[in-house]
Amino acid sequence: MAIPKICGIEQEYAIIASGGATVDPIHLSYLVVNSFERASGEIAWDYNEETPFMDARGFSHDDSAIQISRGDNLRINNLLTNGARFYVDHAHPEFSTAECRSLLDLIAFDRAGERVLDIAREQASAGLDDGAEILIFKNNSDHKGNSYGCHENYLLTAELYQRLFSPAIAESREVYSVLIPFFVTRQVLCGAGKVGSENGAPPVDFQISQRSDFFEITMGANTTANRPIINTRDEPHADKMLFRRLHVIVGDSNMCEVASLLKVGTTRLVLRMLEDDAIDLDFRLAQPVRALIDVSHDSELKETVELESGRRMAALEMQREFLETAEAYCAVPGVADDEDRLVLRQWRRALEALAGDPEEMVGVLDWVTKRSLLRRYMERKGLSWRHPRVRRMDIIYHDIRRERGLYHVLEREGRVERVLDGDRRVKYFVNNPPDDTRAWFRSRCMSRFGDSVVEANWDTLSFDCGGPRLQRVPLGDPCKGTRALTETLVESSGSAAELLEALRE
Repeated sequence: MAIPKICGIEQEYAIIASGGATVDPIHLSYLVVNSFERASGEIAWDYNEETPFMDARGFSHDDSAIQISRGDNLRINNLLTNGARFYVDHAHPEFSTAECRSLLDLIAFDRAGERVLDIAREQASAGLDDGAEILIFKNNSDHKGNSYGCHENYLLTAELYQRLFSPAIAESREVYSVLIPFFVTRQVLCGAGKVGSENGAPPVDFQISQRSDFFEITMGANTTANRPIINTRDEPHADKMLFRRLHVIVGDSNMCEVASLLKVGTTRLVLRMLEDDAIDLDFRLAQPVRALIDVSHDSELKETVELESGRRMAALEMQREFLETAEAYCAVPGVADDEDRLVLRQWRRALEALAGDPEEMVGVLDWVTKRSLLRRYMERKGLSWRHPRVRRMDIIYHDIRRERGLYHVLEREGRVERVLDGDRRVKYFVNNPPDDTRAWFRSRCMSRFGDSVVEANWDTLSFDCGGPRLQRVPLGDPCKGTRALTETLVESSGSAAELLEALRE
């Protein structure tokens, strides 16, 4: 059986200052990250195990080590005691969720990230001159040629990862026949919608995805330039003998909870089917990058893409075959849980609506919701797709302010469908980690023994208990370190030294 698909989302947020303020986005990002209560105190991010230049295909793109002073480390990194990392990434504040086992927990945690950013935004705005305000948007394009990511992470077995990316396999069947076509067509479910095109792509009034114009190659390890559909960065954040991390950079940021559910939920199922050797589809595309852009530009869902075989298929047709394969897989006793069944129901419902009347997905899928809003706005005001106010409306849809963002207005009016039962779980994750991954142990140690924790990252905690050297606690299995396994040990320890002694026993 496939291992649990522990998942996480890394969300880069767009940031500007209103009121004519000339503060650059890098400085604004510093202000926001350092305005949120630093519950982890002086705990720095541990870069020792970072390998961002290692490629899964067996080579490194750069041998330079990451070196950063402790002062700068604390300035750009804020390790939160809910298990998340809140930090400055280039010219953006970024929120990386804790590791989540439950799909609904991940959706709630991603939304909790919006709350964290909004709290920090309000606090940082108070320090600006002349009544200026910091504005933050959960989107992926500034309409000026710049794109910023929403990255997904999935726990895989080392065996599957090596099968996918081994240098001995020039063109893995699973990558080219399954994963690439899946990601190329998945955007019809989880695209955020965008007015216009960028990055030299053909002109279009409105498209499904905010990110698709910015992808240029099929496979590679980069994330900020020459972006690949399949990211091959080999940075496990776990015991690499057992696990690997699939780093997915081809998705959009979602406001609608059903779109988030489909983005991550369908991907988890496809990866599980690959691990269990339960998917035998062959949709090898003739031109994957062109197909990615073509699908995004086809918001009427009428066009087809060419397969290497010469056959042509529509994105909805391809997704329907992925769905039917997943339904057969989940019909096996013991394979599916309630979350899987929810994903399957929403997947089928969305594909049937998109094939019939896409307007049924208003309030359910982001790109359909946004397109409907903008069309009505243009009709009312007599504007074209190229009018600056329409582009502005596109961006305001993603404003994280609950009193101003267009999505949040719709949600407050009950015009969007939710999969979460209210905001209880979202509010909980602003300050608390999930119970059922290693995030609980990491978070609880920082809360209880923060004075002794010197550095931390996803899979390591480093303690200073007064000895000649730091004592490192590895967290190589994301499924361990749960509340059920470690609460008694952590809570019964009066100090970090006692905890470490108990761990050695």
